[in-house]
Formats: sequence, C-alpha cells, structure tokens
Amino acid sequence: MNPASVMDSLQNFKPEKLSESNFAYFTLLSTIGSCMNDIDITDDSTITKTVEWYRSKSDYFNLCRSLIFCSAANFNKQIFLNDSIKHINLTEAEDLFARNKVKDPVTEAFLNKYLAKKSIHLFYSNRSDLLPSTLKAEEYIKRAETLFMKLGNKREMQLTNLYLSEIVIGVYEYDKELEILNKIAGFPDLEQDIRPLLNKKFAHLFQKKGEYDKSIHYLKSVIRDSLFGISSKIKKSDIVNDIAVIYDIKNQPDSAIKYAILYKDLMLKDLQKSHIGYQFLSKIYEKNGDYTKALDLYKKYSNYTAKLYTIELKNRTLQNKSENNLLINKIRQKESLSKSIIFALISSLVGLIVTILYLKSGQRKDNTKLDRELDELKKHIDSQEKSLKKMWITNEVLKTTAGKYPDLIRDVHREAAKCRREAKGTYDNLNTIIDDSRQISREMISEIAKNKSFAKNFPEIFNKVELSHYEKIIYALFSLGYDAKEIANFFSVSPSTIRAVKTRLKDKHE
Repeated sequence: MNPASVMDSLQNFKPEKLSESNFAYFTLLSTIGSCMNDIDITDDSTITKTVEWYRSKSDYFNLCRSLIFCSAANFNKQIFLNDSIKHINLTEAEDLFARNKVKDPVTEAFLNKYLAKKSIHLFYSNRSDLLPSTLKAEEYIKRAETLFMKLGNKREMQLTNLYLSEIVIGVYEYDKELEILNKIAGFPDLEQDIRPLLNKKFAHLFQKKGEYDKSIHYLKSVIRDSLFGISSKIKKSDIVNDIAVIYDIKNQPDSAIKYAILYKDLMLKDLQKSHIGYQFLSKIYEKNGDYTKALDLYKKYSNYTAKLYTIELKNRTLQNKSENNLLINKIRQKESLSKSIIFALISSLVGLIVTILYLKSGQRKDNTKLDRELDELKKHIDSQEKSLKKMWITNEVLKTTAGKYPDLIRDVHREAAKCRREAKGTYDNLNTIIDDSRQISREMISEIAKNKSFAKNFPEIFNKVELSHYEKIIYALFSLGYDAKEIANFFSVSPSTIRAVKTRLKDKHE
C-alpha cells in the first residue's frame, strides 16, 4: 500500500551482511518496490539468483512473486533476461499459482496485470492473432482491477487501467483508446502523480487525431501541474518540445518559436544534451524563413556538438592509451622473464660443463664410474639443451606475435574514432585490420625457420624441404612437448587450426 516507505526502510539494511535466505527476501522486496515505484534496477543478476534460491527451497509463494516481478522490472543492464525469458517466467508463475493454489490476492492482482502485457507481446510476435490477444489482455486487466478494488488499493487500480492504455496503443481505434482514457479520468480521487501521465496520453491521442488545440490544452495542463509541485516522472522539456512541434504544425510561428526558445533554455541545463535545443530552434526559424537566426543557432549547435564529441573522444583516447600502456607493460614483462630464464639456463649449462671438466680431471683412474657419470651428465646436458631450444623458439614466437599488438591497438583505435560517421564500413575495416595482423604475424613466425639459430637447434626439421616455414615452426614446437592448445595461444589462433596443421605434418611425413 505504501511502496515508497518500504524502499526507504530497505535502504537501512546492508545486503552483504545478510544470510542467504534474508538476502533472497531483501532482493525480492527491493524488486517489488522498484516495480511499484517505477525505478530501474542496476542489473538482473541478483533477482535471477533469488528465483533459483526459492526454486531450490520449494517456496512456491515467494518463487511465484520472484518470477512475476523479475519479469516486470526494468533493468539498466540485462545479463540473463531477454523478453522471451521474461514471458516464460510469467507463464511459470501463472502455472505455479494455479497448481499450488496460492492464496494471495495481491500477488494474483499483479500477476494478471503483467500477463496482460505478455498477451499483447505475443500478438506483436504473431500479428495474425490481433483480436484474441487484445481481448485476452483486457480480460487480465479487468481481473487485476477487481482485485485491487477489493484490496482498497485505488492507486494500483488506476495504474492498472493506465497500463492497459499503454499496451493496446496502436491496436485499438481512436474512439476505443479515448474510451479507456476517459474511464481513468472519471475515477474519483485520481492520484496526483497519475494525472500528468493521463494528460500526456490525452495530448498524444488528440495530436494523432489532428485535434491540435485539445492536445495543446492537455500538454499545458501537464506543465501547470508541475508548477504547482505535483510530482511526475515526465520531463518538462519533453512537454515543451511537443507544444512547439504542434504550434509549428498549426503554422503558428510566433508560438512555435516561443516554446522552442523555452525548450532550448531547459536543455541547456543538461550538459550532455544542451546542443539539441539549439538544433530544434534552428529548424523552427529555418522553416519560417528566418535563415539568419537559423544559421546562427545552427553554429551554436555545431559548437556544442563539437565540444561534446571532443570531450568524449578525449575520454576514449585516455582509456585506450591506458589499456595500450598496460598491454605494453605486460609484453615487456614477458620479454624480461624470457631473457632471465635464458640467462639462467646458459649459466646452468656453463656450470655443468665446468663440473664435467673437473670430474674428468680428478677421477681419471676410475674410468668405468667416470663413463657412467659422463653418460648421465650428457643426458642432463641434452635435456638442458632441449629446454634452451624450447625457450629460444618460444621467445622468438612470442616476440613476433606480441610485437604486433601495439600496432593492432593503434589501428583499431583509429578506425573506432570513425564510428560516429559510419557503421558497416568501420566493421569491415576492423576485421580487415585483424586479418592483416594475423597474416603479418604468420609471415613473421615463418621467418624464424630461416634463422641460422633455428638451423643449428633443429637441423633435421630445417632440412625437410617438403614442409613450409610455418609448418617447420609448428613441427619444432610439437617436438619440444607443447600441445595444440599451447601453440594456439602463442599464435593467437584456435586449437583446431593447429591440429589441422599437425594432421598435414603427419601426411607429409608418411
């Protein structure tokens, strides 16, 4: 009955300190309150978890409520819920309510209210079902209205009828839409914050019909209500803009310009949209033949637009620069680590050689024991040399693949800056850049096989003339013990691509 007070009370809680059951109930109440107060929710992840919580506990009453208001809520960021899933949730709630004989008229009323919108949504998906869908929606609304009246909740009863006018707009003819709005206007004790919403709907209906004087009357009523302090979510700037448009249609330039100027002044208070008012006023002057003022205002519109785009571009540039620097630092860290490992391996190899010489000079008398130890040391050296080879080729591959990423970031950033002027072309250019980078990376990797160090470390593979340079590199990596997934990570390709190359290598080898 008083959702605003409930939302105020919920702000006193710290959700992260609640138990799982209390957190689920807190999320449910917050979602219900947000729906009833017309508040957008940050994202749908918490209410989705709440649905699963009540489903796991077989709490059908709260599961039913969670499904209903999960479907009814508006989310700023939707992770899981699209319209189809929302309507599936309503269908499940309707089934749960009937099958488990839930006795709660409040939940039943809201269930019927939102089922009305679902039936119309199905109509838009299947336009051959217009009349039955519309009649079904009205049937749900009437049930909800009756329940709200029994509960003494006049506000929700009025909002439910207003909800009907929203979901059937464009479905019914003009007279039927007017009948619905007149019914709402005839309710005794119409809620103050509902009246501006109703007046706006009257205005748009009369404008659609071409009854412009009536439309202006209702739009001015909305402004008058806001001057008297009546709370409403309707933006005054939107109403002023609508009035200016109608006066322009009626060919009353003085009134159109008056409200266009007021709209411009209101929009200046919004830094992100301040330029829109100048653009609109410029079009009004241009239409009425005052090209000097129109040009002056359009210049202001252009200047404001340029400033906004400059700020936006600067912010994006700083963000891209930060990401680019982070990537460069990661690449440098990998290169430094590779050099350190190579140096450690070389030092270890030198130490082993010195040890071998010392053992050989000090134990010449025990040739059998010395030979055995030498064999073991040779195996160890071979292992170390293999590790050194592995590190060398890995380092070479990483340098060739990693070195392209700063260029790739720069090119992608340059193309991204064009997004405000083109769409499809930019998409194609970005894909071309990425494809070119992959091709260049592949060519650079192939160059490793021509290196003298490669010939020295992998003489047998180097002399296989039937293999391409690229295949030789992959052959060498497989011989060092890397699997397809690891090699794919080096080359920034899919493991299936590497496995395909491996198959070709087997065919050529056979």
